[in-house]
Amino acid sequence: MTMFPNMKTVFNLLQILLLNGGNYPLFVGAMCKGTEDVQQVSGWLLIALVAVIFFLILCVARCCSPLTYLHLRYWTSYVNNEQTLFEQAADQHSKVYAMQNIKKFFGFSPGSKNISEIRIPSRNDWKTISGLDLLKVVNLDYCHYSLLHAWADEEPTDGKVISIDVGQVPTDTTLPVGPS
Repeated sequence: MTMFPNMKTVFNLLQILLLNGGNYPLFVGAMCKGTEDVQQVSGWLLIALVAVIFFLILCVARCCSPLTYLHLRYWTSYVNNEQTLFEQAADQHSKVYAMQNIKKFFGFSPGSKNISEIRIPSRNDWKTISGLDLLKVVNLDYCHYSLLHAWADEEPTDGKVISIDVGQVPTDTTLPVGPS
């Protein structure tokens, strides 16, 4: 028994169905040898019906749309470009915002050339930004994106800031390899 009915059987079944005026019991009794054939043909008819309905809905939606084909292409292009630019702006914004929080925590930001002072975080500061942030309630107007973000919004009461000599700041941060 094949999984799919041959095309001649399907054609004969459709011909009897159409010529018989949709009398389904005669249709089933005349051409199908068992319930498996009926199930297979019914399955294929259901798939075809769903495909035709989907196609018709798509056609009607396009015909009833106030947009022309070119306008729809432009709109699609606009939405794609807007999404791409939004992702780029969100990435850049989050980097700048994270940089502010890191600068507040350490006293300088990565890539700074003229560092005149650094902040030594206290043990409490390290504990504050190192824990799990699972049980926070999100305020509808404002939320913290990380524990460092939450820490940076508060005024730190401990930790110290020390001045450093710009000439002593190493420009090459790689460690030597091998014996000195």
